[in-house]
Amino acid sequence: MKEFEIGVLGGGTFGTTIAHSLSIVGNSVEFWMRGQDQCDTINTKRENTKYLPGYKLGSNIHATTSLERAVKNKDIIFICIPSKSFRAVTSKLKSLVDPNTVLVSCTKGMEANTNMLMSDVLFEESGSSNIGVLSGPNVAREIMQGMPSGTVIASQKPRVI
Repeated sequence: MKEFEIGVLGGGTFGTTIAHSLSIVGNSVEFWMRGQDQCDTINTKRENTKYLPGYKLGSNIHATTSLERAVKNKDIIFICIPSKSFRAVTSKLKSLVDPNTVLVSCTKGMEANTNMLMSDVLFEESGSSNIGVLSGPNVAREIMQGMPSGTVIASQKPRVI
C-alpha cells in the first residue's frame, strides 16, 4: 500500500482517531490543533489526554499548531473540526493547499447561519473539486479499541474515493 503524507485538522476525539488510524498503517500524519499544551502532550506522551486518555497514538503522528505545516505538501487532508469553526479554518486553506490535494470533510452537520453542508462550505472556501465526505455509524472510542466499524467516503470525483 502506498504511504501518504496526511494532514488532520482538529485535535478532538474524532480527529485523534482519524490521525491514529492513518498512522498505524504507515502514513506520516501532521495533526493540527489550536492548543500548544495539547500538541506538546501528544508529541511527548503519544496520547491525547484531553479527549482520548488511555489510548496510545502512532509514532508517526506529529502534533502542531501551525496550520501551514499541517496542510502544505500533503496528499490528503482530513478536516475534523466542529461545524461552528469549519468555515473560519477552511477559508485559510486556499492559499496553503495544492489544487491536487484531496480534502475530506469528517464534520457532521450543517453551517448554522447558511444551512450549507460542510462539503459545500469546503468547496466554496477552498475552490477545490477534490473533496470527499467521511461518514458512517462509527464511534471514535470503538475505532480506537479496534472494534469493527462502518465508514463511507463519498465524492463526485473517483480519484478521491
